[in-house]
Amino acid sequence: MSYPPLFKDHGKTANDILGKGFPSTDRFIWKFEAETAASNGIQFLPNISYDGNVSGEFKVKGKIRDCTTTLSTKTDNSFSIESACSKNFVGFKPTLTLSSGFSNFYKFKAKLSGETRGDRYNATVFAEVPNPLFKDDQDNRVGFTVVGSGTGDQAYGLSAGAEVESNVDKRTLEKVNGVLAYTQNDAQLCLFGKKTYGAKSSLVFGLNGFSRLPDNWNNLLLASELSHTVDGPTNFLLGVQFQPDRFSTIKLRMRHTGSLGFSYSQHWGGPFTLTFMGETGKLIGAENPLTWGVKLALK
Repeated sequence: MSYPPLFKDHGKTANDILGKGFPSTDRFIWKFEAETAASNGIQFLPNISYDGNVSGEFKVKGKIRDCTTTLSTKTDNSFSIESACSKNFVGFKPTLTLSSGFSNFYKFKAKLSGETRGDRYNATVFAEVPNPLFKDDQDNRVGFTVVGSGTGDQAYGLSAGAEVESNVDKRTLEKVNGVLAYTQNDAQLCLFGKKTYGAKSSLVFGLNGFSRLPDNWNNLLLASELSHTVDGPTNFLLGVQFQPDRFSTIKLRMRHTGSLGFSYSQHWGGPFTLTFMGETGKLIGAENPLTWGVKLALK
C-alpha cells in the first residue's frame, strides 16, 4: 500500500540540504553520535556536543512484545520513558511518554499520542495529560496537537498537510501550520504557512523545494527556500549537495545576507563518518567571523 507522506516529510529533503550538517551556533562546535546494538536487539544511542557548554543524551531502545520502549537521559538532569505499540487500538497505534527531572521527580509530565494511516491519509494526535501533583504550575496544562496529511490523487504527486496545536485550559490556539506539496520523480516543491499565537505571535509564508540533476552529474541536488515573516524579515537560502562517490558528501549553502556555509562528510570502512562544517558571518554590514565544527558519527 502506498501511503501519503507524513506532515514532517513535506520539504524534508530541501530542509536537510539547507540545514543538516552545518554549524548550529556562532561558536566552535563538536559533536559525537553513536548507534550500536547488542545481540539481543537492544540499541544504545549516545550523543554529546560542545559549543561552549557540554550537552548530551544517552538513549536505550528495545522491544518488549508489541511495544518499542525508549529510555533517555540528558545532561540537563532530565529523563524520559517512551513506549510505542505496533498494534492498532480503536484504529490508532498508541504511544505513552513520561518525562521528568531527577531532582523534581514529582513534576513528571505525561503525553499520549496515537497514529493512524490509510491509503490516502495519515493523522497523529498528541495530548498532554495534566499532573495532579502540581496543579498550580504554569507548565501543567491540557494540550492537544493534531497533525495530518492527505493526497487527492497520488498519480499527480499532490499532497497537503496541516498541524494544529491548542491549549484546552485557556481555550486558545497555540499554532496552525499548513503545507501544500507537489512531488514528481526527483523533485519537490512545497508552499507552506506558519501561524503562532501568544507573546511571540507571528505569521510566516514560504516556498521551498529541491531538484535532482541527471545521474551523470553525480547525484547533484539543488535546494532553495524563500520565506517572509509578516512585519518581519524576508529570508532566502540556496543550497547544493554533491556526492563525488558513495563514501563522501559535500554541501554548500548561501544566505541572502551573503554568509556562506560548507559541509564535508567522509565515510570510512565500518560505521565511522567524519563531518567538517563551517560558516562565515554576514558579509554585508557586519564582521565576517568563521564558525566551524567537527562531528563524528558511529552508526
